[in-house]
Amino acid sequence: MKKAVVVGGELIGIETCVALELVDIKTTVVEMLPQILILLDWQLAKCWKP
Repeated sequence: MKKAVVVGGELIGIETCVALELVDIKTTVVEMLPQILILLDWQLAKCWKP
């Protein structure tokens, strides 16, 4: 199984995770802030399950 770490939980980081998952690479997101997608509404951001 291939694995990757994506640094940054904003839109580009999440898009990268989705692309990697589509080719069967398990991803982990590292984010400094308390939630991912901080620029979006917190209710929308919490819909994404890590």
